[in-house]
Amino acid sequence: MSSDIPTAAPRGDGEAFLRAVAAALDSLGAFRTSVVRPGGGAPVLRVRAVDGGVVSPLGEMIGVRRADDGTPRALWSWGEDVLGGGDARLVAAEIRDVLDPEG
Repeated sequence: MSSDIPTAAPRGDGEAFLRAVAAALDSLGAFRTSVVRPGGGAPVLRVRAVDGGVVSPLGEMIGVRRADDGTPRALWSWGEDVLGGGDARLVAAEIRDVLDPEG
């Protein structure tokens, strides 16, 4: 992965963290990502796999929460933390492993 992708989560900025995770996923080349604020609310990372140039109609919405120390943590749509803590590259790797286990 590119060395310009942050590994540590910026304090207090969930959108910046989700954008760092999106950049890490984008560098893998197998995903389409976007950070959105549905209804003007909290930021969410939309992730869809791409296979042979075709974007999957299915995907995952990754949310963000604050850990006790104030750093952001990625959340699966069902509310569990994505493994990787505050490290955007580790979070991206976990998302890849779940959404594209054969990739």
